[in-house]
Amino acid sequence: MYSQTFLVTSVRGSGFEPTIAARSALIVIGFMKAAFGFLFALAFAGLAALAAFFAGAFFTAAFFAGAFLVAILLVLVNKILFQMYLITISNQLGYAHM
Repeated sequence: MYSQTFLVTSVRGSGFEPTIAARSALIVIGFMKAAFGFLFALAFAGLAALAAFFAGAFFTAAFFAGAFLVAILLVLVNKILFQMYLITISNQLGYAHM
């Protein structure tokens, strides 16, 4: 239960002076505890940036794939309509078509 007391150099709270009167050498402990939170936040930000990159790459690929399919469909529809136009013209001119 008191295993963390071996790592603490401060005896604040067990003496007569107030607990907020800290020595300058003990400030390092607080910064070290804050550093763990900073490293966690940094790792989380890195993972979030990586996820945003892959999401952007996925949606970009999906957009270009959709644009490619629309272009293919437009070419096919244009080809079919042009063939129908040629058949109509050949019928009007009296040519036999296959």
